[in-house]
Amino acid sequence: MLDFIKLFNKKIVIIVIIMCLLAYSIIGLFNSVEAASTYNQYVKSGIEAFPEDYQGYLKEIQEYHPNWTFDAYYTGIDWNELVANETDHGHNRVIKSADPLWKCSCGNVATGYACASAGIIKYYMDPRNFLSNDVKIFQFLEISYNEKIHTVGRNIKCN
Repeated sequence: MLDFIKLFNKKIVIIVIIMCLLAYSIIGLFNSVEAASTYNQYVKSGIEAFPEDYQGYLKEIQEYHPNWTFDAYYTGIDWNELVANETDHGHNRVIKSADPLWKCSCGNVATGYACASAGIIKYYMDPRNFLSNDVKIFQFLEISYNEKIHTVGRNIKCN
């Protein structure tokens, strides 16, 4: 009888541990969903939807490509917060032989890469640095499928 009670108690302890882990996972899931739901994005179409200092570049590009459309994505994310999150010593890296201005002064170098500096993060995240021609702008091309514009090969039939 004593062995049965010990075995029963072990099963109860295991069940309680499993239930705690399950509850912890569910709580973590709700917390991550809540964090994701605080991010809101909306899109405005047309060159006029962009800040004034973008519009001149975009108008010039559209002269050469009149069928191109430009959509401005408004995220509500503060620029300084964004840069701080992208320079968290491990999130973004540059090759260790890069220009010293590209590397963070923290000195963290692992597997041939150093932490990226705030300056280089700001440079590459600012679209205005890539609006000077119709090649560099593709860094900001939306690559998700859009049936209104992705028409090449739509009517191709395989034999």
